Amino acid sequence: MRHGISPVLPAVEYIKQHYTEEFDVAMLRGMCYLSEAQFFSLFKKAVGMSPVQYKNFLRVERAKELLLEGRHLEREIAAMLGFKNLNYFCIVFKARTGVTPLSYQRAHT
Repeated sequence: MRHGISPVLPAVEYIKQHYTEEFDVAMLRGMCYLSEAQFFSLFKKAVGMSPVQYKNFLRVERAKELLLEGRHLEREIAAMLGFKNLNYFCIVFKARTGVTPLSYQRAHT
């Protein structure tokens, strides 16, 4: 988080604990007792990205760790991290890192 304690802290902590799961942004907003506009504005100010982008950021960071461990197949990692399918995992991973999961793994092992 960027600056001090934020009203969106409950949502940030929830995402950190549940990033492998799907969640409803309205539920996150409710945790913080904020309007939709306030929630999105304060969340982006605190974290630098939207709630969904933050969830995917956490998923990709964990995916990078799992890829470097080399104990799991790409499709297993996608499933472990809550991606609905391998293709979407690869799209999100490449969007965040600039390379595919396999390219990342090959370049770092």
